[in-house]
Amino acid sequence: MLDYSTTAGQVLRRLRKQRNLTLTQAARQLGTSTPVLSRKERGQDEIKRIDIRAAITVYQLSPWEAYELWIASGFIPEPTLPVARNYDLYELAETLLPHIPFPAFIMNVPGYILAWNQEIEAIWSLSLSENKQVHIIDELFSERIRQLLGIRWEQYVSQALKVFYNKTFRIANDPTLRHLLDHLCRRHGETFIRKWNEAQSAYAVDAKLSPLDMGATVVMHDSPYGMIDYLVMHMTFQFPQEYEVTMYVPFGAQNQKRYQRFKATMGPGRLYMQKTADQIHRNNRKVDQNKHVSQLTCTSLT
Repeated sequence: MLDYSTTAGQVLRRLRKQRNLTLTQAARQLGTSTPVLSRKERGQDEIKRIDIRAAITVYQLSPWEAYELWIASGFIPEPTLPVARNYDLYELAETLLPHIPFPAFIMNVPGYILAWNQEIEAIWSLSLSENKQVHIIDELFSERIRQLLGIRWEQYVSQALKVFYNKTFRIANDPTLRHLLDHLCRRHGETFIRKWNEAQSAYAVDAKLSPLDMGATVVMHDSPYGMIDYLVMHMTFQFPQEYEVTMYVPFGAQNQKRYQRFKATMGPGRLYMQKTADQIHRNNRKVDQNKHVSQLTCTSLT
């Protein structure tokens, strides 16, 4: 039987020393005691999965360092998300979003909407969310969005969950995603569980996508100037944490004309950040919550 404790302890000690941390400093940050950490580094105590997850976060391990520690401890490596750096998000949001002339928002891999522009606010009114952290699936199950979507809610949430499942499959064992799914199950109950199970079954080995799922996604926005069809487009940025920029681009001359009339009513551009960071107003004016709130529906372009 292989003695993983000794090898894993040596790796753990090296990673700590490379970050110029004393045993006491590292133990405090890892949420343990100095004697316990010392025994683990000497191979006297077993290093568990929870220890590795803590080390990945506290030591900000690179993907290769995390892989090395998992293997040395005798575990199959868990897919993990890189540590988010706020300045990366702020730089991306401030550099990109104000210059996109269409509705756009920034989302991380687990699906949290972290920043959005004035144009997406005019459609979704995300600043009215009751959640401190705005999550795309959580919002879809909210009463506010259900009312906006009306009879198309069932179709839209089913499609969104299939996309969400496909995007997060590679981080299925990440603690962040597991906590998120537990939260969605508790908050939205049987409806979410049923829809989530349907999304997973849609990607079974022998399952075939329907024509509806094979087409590009289109958002239909009931603006004051008539229905506007937007083609949903995505761009991915790596900082090292991955961020996805989603844009709603009106296609066709008629949609472009209606969108330009609608955009003219929005006033000066604003940049919105996630609820915990409040909102960044470029013109120091508050959002007028009495303005027209548009209806949002979603379908697929086949």
